[in-house]
Amino acid sequence: MDTWVMYAIDTLFVIATVTPPLSVTIYRWKAVPLRRAEIEDMMKLAFESQDEAVRKEAQEALENNPYISDPRKTFDHCHNPWRYVFPMFVLTALTVCSTYIAYSWVCSKLLEPIAPTLLPPVGIAALTGGYVWSVYQILARVRASELSPADLYEIDLGLLAAVPVGIAFSLITVELEGVRDFMAFAASAFPLRDVSRTVREYATHKILKSAQRSTARPAERHLGTAIDGLSDQTLVRLNELRITTVLDMAYCDPIKIMVQTGFPLPVIVDWMDQSIWALYAGDYKAKINTYGIRCSLDVCEFVDLHLRDKEGKKKEIIAGSDKEALDALSKAMGAQATLLQDLFFRIYHDPQVIILRKLWYPKGVPKELRA
Repeated sequence: MDTWVMYAIDTLFVIATVTPPLSVTIYRWKAVPLRRAEIEDMMKLAFESQDEAVRKEAQEALENNPYISDPRKTFDHCHNPWRYVFPMFVLTALTVCSTYIAYSWVCSKLLEPIAPTLLPPVGIAALTGGYVWSVYQILARVRASELSPADLYEIDLGLLAAVPVGIAFSLITVELEGVRDFMAFAASAFPLRDVSRTVREYATHKILKSAQRSTARPAERHLGTAIDGLSDQTLVRLNELRITTVLDMAYCDPIKIMVQTGFPLPVIVDWMDQSIWALYAGDYKAKINTYGIRCSLDVCEFVDLHLRDKEGKKKEIIAGSDKEALDALSKAMGAQATLLQDLFFRIYHDPQVIILRKLWYPKGVPKELRA
């Protein structure tokens, strides 16, 4: 056989062998620190002001909030290099074994067509399918910035189970030449996670459509029906993290959500912001949205503009345009102005809202939105 062909085959298998562990290594030492730096910069701007009084107030707010974790500790817990060692070792060993067995089979067929091989063709097809599945999973999770040691264990398990799964599926197919090999490859390379997500997306879409037509379980307040800006794919990803209702979203830890997914922190903050407002406003949320108040931060801005004086204290007497704005919202909600005012101040002083406001305005609330 032509020497250059063998060089090409050797090169191809070397690249195939190093691709999975190299991709994980680059992700861990390049992408993860960038995400950590992103959130640390926001936290530094929000809670480490040069003004001593502002910094002390921000630190007290953070200490009094039990839902927000320390970004450094959270990232170190999830992406500690030592947590990558064992799954990376297993991934590398399985990848080397898989590619070596496939390489040996290819060489035996090219150089000695009648020589016996370590595995039957159906086993080689299953190994190849498992390899394709593992590379796809790694690249997809790296692209979404949600690869973690726990995900590597799942990928390792998929590689280990590739041969038995492929052979098992091949045994239930017809005995035709090439069909069993193809079924073994297809079963091992099957993107089960993506198919599972697709099924969940369809189920979620059907549930949300039925929920809009029915008044059953009104207190559940599913994320898909209570807040804006969530696609079916996003709902499924949040569901994997056991976040389904607005209560789950409102008081979750945005740092952990950011670490576990590829969602930017401002996006997560907006979802939490809308969820808190949905909890407080209930069925009146849709009506008040038409007045430009779609989240708890909008409530805070309304309080600053209309219900607090220049010194930051609660106004004893509300008159003029401030009273007109309050009366308009009261009429929309069908509630008394004093009750609406009390509701807004409870939202204003909610510990979670205080933190979200600082994260949303890391350089401070603009003067135009303050009294």
